[in-house]
Amino acid sequence: MPESAPLWSHLSAWLVLGGAFACALPLGALLAASRYCTLGAVSDWCLLGDTHRLRMWAAAAGCGVLGACLLGLWTDLDMTTTLVPYASHHFAWFRYIAGGFVFGVGMHLGGGCASRQLLRLGGGSLKAALTLAVAALATAWLIDGGGYRTWLAPLFEAGRVDLREFGLPDQRLASLLGFAPDGTGARLTALLVGNGLLLLAGGLTLRRLSGLEWLAGLGLGAAVSVGWWLTAGPPGLAWREDMAFLEALPRGVGVQSYTFIAPLASAAFSSATVAKLPSAQLDRSVAASCIALPPPK
Repeated sequence: MPESAPLWSHLSAWLVLGGAFACALPLGALLAASRYCTLGAVSDWCLLGDTHRLRMWAAAAGCGVLGACLLGLWTDLDMTTTLVPYASHHFAWFRYIAGGFVFGVGMHLGGGCASRQLLRLGGGSLKAALTLAVAALATAWLIDGGGYRTWLAPLFEAGRVDLREFGLPDQRLASLLGFAPDGTGARLTALLVGNGLLLLAGGLTLRRLSGLEWLAGLGLGAAVSVGWWLTAGPPGLAWREDMAFLEALPRGVGVQSYTFIAPLASAAFSSATVAKLPSAQLDRSVAASCIALPPPK
């Protein structure tokens, strides 16, 4: 049986991955120039009463919701079949709460989420380099080292609810409201939520966002929509079909958009594979990295 063509011999891989990289360049510039940060948005609101960065976040979310809604009409984008099943019928409420809490604590101790740490790393921050290294190793241990399956999955399994037992197809807001997932009611719900977030970002009774803040918020939402189109639209369809014919399916192939934590795990896994490190060595690396973390100030 002849060997399959290598990954980079497929034009679809260049279109999807190259398109994602090309879109990431202006996205990073916007994030850096506007100081976009979820942790900073919440801190500014709670400590200073300043809602500018929080409304910039709302603009990004509103634009992303509207973009995903439109892509659902024109492509095969289905949030129940994405690489990470965001709209699964399994409602893991305890995992959402615990994961959100731990992630929030990590953002506070690290001074920002992974995207913010990447920006700081580009500016020469050694603390950001250490934080990203530990995040990469810990996530790789959870995903590839069996840490999640062994230690966390049994705990979170007890708090998982199958929505089909209640007559609900999935956990999308429109489904919870009783609308058909692909019906007019679901699209109207998405339009109302997206436009509502944009109105909230406008702050009719508050200080208006600057042009740069609007550009950053809408640009981030548009970049997320581009990511969905690249992997769910015609380029992504050809990409997934080509990758299915390879001897081994590469990591990360599927319908998705921009994210930061899982790619860190992929980078750590690839590095460990090249260095031929066993899983036990990965466990020790995680423990050593956690000990090396500086105490929060």
